[in-house]
Amino acid sequence: MGNAGSAHAQASLQVVARLSGDASLPLAAPEWQQLLGYSTPLSRFDPDEVEREIWPHCAELVYNNATTLNLQRLIYLVSQQLRRARQRGTMPSAAASNAVYCLRTILKDLMEQLNGTQLLSFIELPPDALAAGTAGSAAGSAAGTAVDAGSPPTSPTAAQQQQQQPQSGTAAAGGLEVASLGSGASSPTAADGSAQHEFAHLHNASLVQTLVREALQTLACNKLLAAGGHGYTLLLECAQLLLGLGSSALYSPSARGQLGQHPFLDAMMQQRDLANPTVEALLRYFIAAPAVPLSEKIVRYMPTDTRSVLKIVRTAAASMLWLPYQAYTLLLRPARPTPPAGEGGAASAGGGAAAPSGSPLGDSALLLLLVLLFHAPPQDAPFGNPYRQSLQRLQDADDLVTDDAAEGGHAAMSGDAAISYAALFDALGAGLTSERAVLLLYALLHGCARFHEYCLVRSDLDTLLLPLLELLYSAHERTSNQMYMLLIILLMLSQDTAFAQNVHKIVLQSVPFYRERSTRTTLGSLLVVLLLRTAHYNLAKLKDVYLHTNTLAALANLAPHMSGLSTHAAQRLVSLFHLLARRYSRLQAEAEGGVPLLPPTPTYAAGASLESPLTPWTPAVPPAGAAAGGQQQQQQGLTAGQQAAAAQHVAQQAQQQQQQLGGHAGGAAGQAQQAQQAQQQAQQGPSCEQRELELQLYADFLRIVLEIINAILTSALPQNPELVYTLLHRQDVFAPFAGHPRYSELMENIQRVTDFFNRKVEDSMAGSTQQLSVDRVLELIKQHSRGWRRDRLKPFPELRFTYEEEASPEEFFVPYVWSLVVAQGGIPFTLPAIQLFTPTVVPEPGPEEQPSPGSNPPLSAGGDAKAAGGSSEAEPELNAV
Repeated sequence: MGNAGSAHAQASLQVVARLSGDASLPLAAPEWQQLLGYSTPLSRFDPDEVEREIWPHCAELVYNNATTLNLQRLIYLVSQQLRRARQRGTMPSAAASNAVYCLRTILKDLMEQLNGTQLLSFIELPPDALAAGTAGSAAGSAAGTAVDAGSPPTSPTAAQQQQQQPQSGTAAAGGLEVASLGSGASSPTAADGSAQHEFAHLHNASLVQTLVREALQTLACNKLLAAGGHGYTLLLECAQLLLGLGSSALYSPSARGQLGQHPFLDAMMQQRDLANPTVEALLRYFIAAPAVPLSEKIVRYMPTDTRSVLKIVRTAAASMLWLPYQAYTLLLRPARPTPPAGEGGAASAGGGAAAPSGSPLGDSALLLLLVLLFHAPPQDAPFGNPYRQSLQRLQDADDLVTDDAAEGGHAAMSGDAAISYAALFDALGAGLTSERAVLLLYALLHGCARFHEYCLVRSDLDTLLLPLLELLYSAHERTSNQMYMLLIILLMLSQDTAFAQNVHKIVLQSVPFYRERSTRTTLGSLLVVLLLRTAHYNLAKLKDVYLHTNTLAALANLAPHMSGLSTHAAQRLVSLFHLLARRYSRLQAEAEGGVPLLPPTPTYAAGASLESPLTPWTPAVPPAGAAAGGQQQQQQGLTAGQQAAAAQHVAQQAQQQQQQLGGHAGGAAGQAQQAQQAQQQAQQGPSCEQRELELQLYADFLRIVLEIINAILTSALPQNPELVYTLLHRQDVFAPFAGHPRYSELMENIQRVTDFFNRKVEDSMAGSTQQLSVDRVLELIKQHSRGWRRDRLKPFPELRFTYEEEASPEEFFVPYVWSLVVAQGGIPFTLPAIQLFTPTVVPEPGPEEQPSPGSNPPLSAGGDAKAAGGSSEAEPELNAV
């Protein structure tokens, strides 16, 4: 911290050095006054530099604090400062923010060194000091001390009425004003000046719970944001403090810890009375996105610069859980800079390390809300997750008409959290370029039925859908986690019949991000096209059965209500069937030793296109090697290719650990050897069992696509002439399956449609030698569709899919959320200490490797595409920025 303005910060940090020494410093000591006497906020300096200044003192603090209790005094002092800031209601001093900043940095570093039990015993007061503190609390109460209504004090027991130990030190006359947590009064002192009761009015006799409560209550204080200046900084530091307190989750390999493993997170879950105001306040900060006041300067820490990306890969042990391997590949990279007007519209966030917005408080509040919502308390815990329950009961503040609700923004009648649904809807629409907002939208749609219903009845569905579709359009820039969330959200929306109907009524004059086609279309057609485009890309590149299942499920829900499908959408649908049919035919031929039903697809000219409805239709160039040879079963483990990638990763990690830990890495070396053996087995190719499973998966996918086509034809054939035209043009693709025992009943309807319209086209050509144009064929289809009778087709039960969270969803969401905190939270975490996932910094692709804006990802020239989830070379387009 070598700039000219860092003198005060250096002096403030020197106080931290004295706190870690072997001298016990009572709250009346001048060192505490010095800590609170510096007017320069630490947030103005590089967080990494502040971290480097404080970190060397943490080991000494661990060694000495058992006798000095200086850390407990710092926690108590910070709690008092937060209480005092709320009570005064005016702009707090920078000293309060600095104290919170220092405490957060110290505790975060301690969490990297101590487990939950050690941390709890290290922070909480020993029985003798606790007894003295509760004695002071009782004395203060007897004297008529006023108690703040926001934090009712706990009643001390008789057993705790003991004398304070001498180690509390002496208080200097005229020293630092020490306000008890139960009141704004100074703590009582004896006539001889000794400090008798340093720790008074602790919540539940716990420093941990007291600190958590004070930070949560401060975040919910509206007056501080209105005060501006240092009030904004204090709110931001409280959010950062709570994120730092919860960071013990990073240092555990399990997403759901045991009771006591994460003491601060457990304490947060126990504050049921604060859950509603906390959720409400955090949503309010997200919606308002308050900018940094002009009088303040806040330096935000980013874990990487623009020359690298942070790739986070889940540990090998977790990769054997039910989620696909890609669920643990969390790619974090800086976002693209916002392009100028007219050059591509809004910037899309490329990954976890998105550039911070103009509101650090809004960003940190949203990350904290996600941590609280997705945290999974221990199964044997006597408490649940009150924040998730609060979100489930979230009310629309616009519907609350009581005076109290109108003034405070609270659900005065019921006590539930309340926020303006309209403001929340608009804020989500504006912020969905970030993964944070996408996760919040998922939490709201899945957890809050009222908000879900509100979204479905909005007439401007494009406010939410277009940002989601823009992310889906650039699938090659998305991580697997992002793709999961996008498709799950679309699946949840597609479950509603009214939504499926309304999206086809919204006409889009243009779609700026969609470069292949800029003509007028409907929101429904755009949704169908991008879902089909995603399915094509997944088959060619990712080969993720979870993604494919969700994509087809959303299409199946939309199918009975599809109306006015564009040429592009119809062609994409038939091309998807062709792609699946080719792969299925090849697998079936391999299994039976016969000839595939469909011959290899010929290579078309480079100018072939799906786009133009004005020229004779030419099939699109099929993705080379699109066969998904490495398909995995959704809940049964990994494919051979993914096993090889995972084994290679485990081997590399084990070798690195062996080099770093020397003689302590014997276990890692054995793990590396086992991983290499697993890799060799995976390279031998899929077993017969895996081939049968893959064949079954493709057979199911093929049937779903046929059912989607049948649903469109039976429900809305007259409204979809482009699909009829495409079926006529590509009927040779369907012909081999007409007699297939698995698909014959579904093929009957398609055959009846093509036979009917073939006859009409042939009748119109009778006696004419001139070839019909595309426009003329479409005109004939529209003309004869008016007299089409639905009873010509055999009805089938409507295919419906609903989304339900699998068992143990925390195995996906907890690592995902904390990876975003590491990348975007502005806190310099020590990456090698993280156990929840394995972070490694990998080089960003050079300019020659980056795709041009809006371009499609390159496909391999031949053979099967490599499965994602392995090395960066196997998925270059996923690492592109």
